[in-house]
Amino acid sequence: MAIKINQSVTANGNVPADAGIDWPGGPGTMSFHGTTDGATVKLQSSVDGGVAWADVEDADEAVELVDIPGDRGFSLSRRKLRVNVASGGASLSGTVELNQDRREFVGSEA
Repeated sequence: MAIKINQSVTANGNVPADAGIDWPGGPGTMSFHGTTDGATVKLQSSVDGGVAWADVEDADEAVELVDIPGDRGFSLSRRKLRVNVASGGASLSGTVELNQDRREFVGSEA
C-alpha cells in the first residue's frame, strides 16, 4: 500500500486541513489509531475539486470508524478525499491514515 495520508490529530477538523488529496481511484483503507474522546471519524469526498464535500457512503451508511482503533475499506473513482474528525473532546489524540491499495484483484475461477 502507498500511504496517501499519515497525520497526527489533536483537534477536530479535516485531514488534510487544506483542499484534500487527489485520489486516483481504486480501493483503499482509512484508519484512526489513538484516543477519539467521543469523536467521529468519517471519510469525505468532493467531485468538484474541493468546493463541496459529502460523507462517503458504503451501502446504506456513511464510512465511519465505529471501533477505534480501527480501519475501514472503500473503493472509489477519481476524486478529492479528506478525513473529517468531529465532536472529539479535549483528550482527542491519534493518527489518521489513508492508504491506497494499488494491487490488482485476481479472482478465482470456479
